[in-house]
Amino acid sequence: DKIAQSLNLHKRHGLALWRLPTEVLSQIFHHCLTKFDNSESPSDLEVLVLLTGVCQRWRDVAVDIPSLW
Repeated sequence: DKIAQSLNLHKRHGLALWRLPTEVLSQIFHHCLTKFDNSESPSDLEVLVLLTGVCQRWRDVAVDIPSLW
């Protein structure tokens, strides 16, 4: 029962991500590319590969934002 509740909770939170407007996702993606003074931080390309691998919508949004690339 607790497992089912946890899955339902995660599912509801996940659905909110799919409803985010493209403009909001775009801003989030740009913030993900913020430079840090940490040599262990992933490169911009690594971040973009991760973002585009989340789902088809995120891939479509990221690919359609020239300023990310």
